[in-house]
Amino acid sequence: MAAGLLAGYGWLALTGVLWLQAGLVPGRFVYDAAVHALFLGFVMSMVFAHAPVLVPSLTGLDFPFRRSLWVPLGLLHGSLVMRMAGDLLTWLPGRRWGRLLNVIAMGLLVVTAAFTIIQSRRRSGSRSPSSSSAVGATRR
Repeated sequence: MAAGLLAGYGWLALTGVLWLQAGLVPGRFVYDAAVHALFLGFVMSMVFAHAPVLVPSLTGLDFPFRRSLWVPLGLLHGSLVMRMAGDLLTWLPGRRWGRLLNVIAMGLLVVTAAFTIIQSRRRSGSRSPSSSSAVGATRR
């Protein structure tokens, strides 16, 4: 969670630098880079980082941390670096591949989360969501 938060704050700082340096002029590659740094780098990193807390809070399902959750987070940030290089260096293959890998990273988070939740339920032998309150609940 902390790694996702720190990476997201890094993308937010980069967004600020890009906006200060180039302004908000739509239609330029630097504008595209700033928008993607904000919405993919910061916002989606926050979503990825908070997913193990939000899913149980909203659904009552256990969503334990697994090392496999590093894969979508790493892919998101790696593909965003490629996309940013494509934007800032006017490198069109980098923009295309970065875009495709961004989408794959977001889909991979959903698949990894679903697999983790299903695996957790199988291990605990539970077939239904937890009946206890998700916020502040103690598990027995």
